[in-house]
Amino acid sequence: MKLALGDTAAAAADYEEALTMARMLATHHPEDTQWRRDMFFGLTKLGDLKVHVGEPAAAIAPYGEAVAIVRRLAKLDPSDPLLLLDVAQGLCKLGDVKRSKGDLDARALYEEGLKIMRSLVQSYPDNSRWQRELSVSLNKIGDVKLQGNDTDGAVDAYGEALTIVGYLAERDPENLVWLRDVALSLRKVGDARLRAGDAEGAIANYEQTLAKLRSLSEHDPNNMLWLEDLTVTLNKSGDAKSRTGDIGAAATSYDESLAVARRLAGADVDNPQRQSGLWLALNNVGDIKLRTKDVDSAITHYQQALAIVRRLSDRDANNTLWLRNVTVTLNKLGDAQLQAADTGAAVASYDESLAVARRLADGDPDNQQWESDLWYALFKGGGAKLRLGDRAAAGNLYAEALTIIRRLASSAPDSVERQTNLVVNLYRVASLEDGPGREQALNEALAILERLGATKQLTHEMTGWPDLIRQMLAH
Repeated sequence: MKLALGDTAAAAADYEEALTMARMLATHHPEDTQWRRDMFFGLTKLGDLKVHVGEPAAAIAPYGEAVAIVRRLAKLDPSDPLLLLDVAQGLCKLGDVKRSKGDLDARALYEEGLKIMRSLVQSYPDNSRWQRELSVSLNKIGDVKLQGNDTDGAVDAYGEALTIVGYLAERDPENLVWLRDVALSLRKVGDARLRAGDAEGAIANYEQTLAKLRSLSEHDPNNMLWLEDLTVTLNKSGDAKSRTGDIGAAATSYDESLAVARRLAGADVDNPQRQSGLWLALNNVGDIKLRTKDVDSAITHYQQALAIVRRLSDRDANNTLWLRNVTVTLNKLGDAQLQAADTGAAVASYDESLAVARRLADGDPDNQQWESDLWYALFKGGGAKLRLGDRAAAGNLYAEALTIIRRLASSAPDSVERQTNLVVNLYRVASLEDGPGREQALNEALAILERLGATKQLTHEMTGWPDLIRQMLAH
């Protein structure tokens, strides 16, 4: 109840008190497994709370302990399927928070959870709830494969999940939960196709998703959850249409998404999730305005988005999600200000973004997402300083950025994105240096490009980069 009312501190105190009591009872009555089961539930609630307040890293310990406890309980009573279900769901929660930190262990956790769910469904094929949980596990596997650029594997996992929920929906066509699951599974297949470069295929999946979500809304036009699904899917559809160059169609999707997001946010001004949805929709419209050279309108939308996420961050100063979103919009605003030739304003936006990115990275040094965001902020700031003519400041920012992107690229040698970012950073460093430092940076960049070329991983726009680097080395 306290959590529902927004009193997270009081909810945390209640959970801690209940957990302390369960620990004491489990210690005094080790033969009574119910107390350890209560510990499992208490730890899970505590982890859920940490995720709710934007502290996923702090959820790892309680989720990890919860999984360890329920594993032992499941070994003591392997015939209890509910304990196995608890293990599978606990593994998924632990995988979620580890994945949010860029921890590759998440995949192993999801795969173990998937194996358990397959065995449960095989033993209880008529249990619709467990069929649905299996589809959730498959979607988690799809997510982590997509994150690792295994788009074919992601499509397979999402496709299997879609088959399961499609069967459930066909068996019970009046069940609107299954219909929504079908819609969201279609959306995930679209996400994988978009990542694989099949924008047209993604658009087709998103249109199928939208048709099902609109059908749901006909049952209940005021169902806010379905409206949230609608605005998210419209944003994704806009992204895919933008990839195909159909800017008019993309703008139409983004505009409809913004209209729905404004309705949702207006209906509950204190709901952070809806305010966040409005923030995203404003950013997307700003992006399309910037792309069509309507710079003033882009700046207006970005400023509105920034005002929203500042309020969210001010209200919950330790919420890392809001802080990250502040940096995202500040970077976009800086880009628009550069296009408007207001370089001073752009530098101010990038500087503030960099300060927030440093705060996040310093607070969680092992979080690769924060490191990546810090790299981006440094890189953007370097470009703006260069536009101002401050080569020394630009060089310092690019040098610091290079240290970070080298580390990130080394930790993920198969990530084309990180290797490409390293090449771009090396190029910028080389453009500001003379002598051995310049040659060293260019040779390092060329070696990376040649490796990517040998494995046919150079994108179309990158095909001319190796020759450009060779020309620079020749002069």
